[in-house]
Amino acid sequence: MLTTIIGIYTLYVLVSIYTSIMQIGYISQAKCKEAVLLSDTDFVKAANYSIRKEKMNLLSTFFEYLVFIAWMGFGIKLLQENLFFENEALLNIAIVMSFVVINSLISLPFGYYEKFVIDKEFGFNKSTLGLWIKDTLISFLMTLIFGSLVVWGIYFIISNFELWWVWSFVFIFSVIILINMLYPAFRATFFDKLTPLQDAELDESIKELMQKTGFVSSGVFVSDASKRDARLNAYFGGFGKAKRVVLFDTLIEKLTTKELLGVLGHELGHFAHGDIYKNIGLVGAMLFVMFALFGNLPDSLYLEMGLSNEPYVLMILTDAVVCQYLALL
Repeated sequence: MLTTIIGIYTLYVLVSIYTSIMQIGYISQAKCKEAVLLSDTDFVKAANYSIRKEKMNLLSTFFEYLVFIAWMGFGIKLLQENLFFENEALLNIAIVMSFVVINSLISLPFGYYEKFVIDKEFGFNKSTLGLWIKDTLISFLMTLIFGSLVVWGIYFIISNFELWWVWSFVFIFSVIILINMLYPAFRATFFDKLTPLQDAELDESIKELMQKTGFVSSGVFVSDASKRDARLNAYFGGFGKAKRVVLFDTLIEKLTTKELLGVLGHELGHFAHGDIYKNIGLVGAMLFVMFALFGNLPDSLYLEMGLSNEPYVLMILTDAVVCQYLALL
C-alpha cells in the first residue's frame, strides 16, 4: 500500500514537472511574437517573469517530492518516537503541528527567494525584510493557535465517532467556509489596513456595476497593499451580506476608472456565473473523497511505515494530500 501511495504521488509530481516544462517552452516561443495589449517591453518582461516563476516551481516541486518521501520513509516515525505526552489529545496536537511547522520552515527559503530575488528583480516586491519577518511570525503564530484547535477537533471526532471521516469532512469543510468569510477581517487585523473607499464617484460606479450582477456587499474598501507589493489586485471576501469588495491601493493609483471597473467586471463575472459556488462544491466533493479514502486505509500501510494506527498519522497523511490539492485551486 505504501508503494502505491508513493507511486501515485510520483505520477502527480511527474505530471507537474512536465506541465511546467511545457509552459516554459510555450512562453519562450510566445514572447517572440508581436505584443497585442502590452508594449513590447512589458510583454517580454511579463514572459520572463513567468518563466522564472516556473523554473522555481520546478525546483520546489522536486524538493517537496523529496520531503514527502522522507516523511513517508522515516519522518513521521521520528516524530512518534521523540514526542511524549501522557495526554493523548496533546500528543496528537504536538505531532501534527510539528509536521506542519517543519514543512513551513523548510519552505521558507523558497518564499524568501521568490519575494526578495525574483519579485524584487521585476519590481513587484515593496516589502522590507523586517516586515516580511513580522508577517511570517504572525502567520506561524496563527497557524499554531488555530491549527492546534483544528487538530484537537479532528482528534475528538476520531475518538468519539465510528464514521469519523464523515464528520471530519463536515468539520474541515465548515472551517474552510468560515475562513473565506473571515478573510477580509483577518487581513485587516493582522496584515493590511482596510479603509472605506473615499472616492465618492468611483464608489458609486462600483456599486452600479455590482447592482447589475445582483452582487450585495457590505461596502467597498481600500487595502494599503502597496507597502508589500506593487501588483494590481482586487478581491471579494465573505458570504451573503457580509461580502466585502477590497481594492489594492495600487489598483486605484495606476488605473483609470474604466480600467478599474473592467478588472472588477471580470471578478463579478465569476459571481454572476456561479463560479464561486461551483468551486466551493468542487472543493467539498474532493475533500469528501479524500476523507473517505484516508478513513478506510488498510492496517498494512501502518505496518509498512513502522507506525501504529493513531489519529495523528491519519491527520498527517490527510493534511499532506489536502494541502497539495488546495494548492492547485
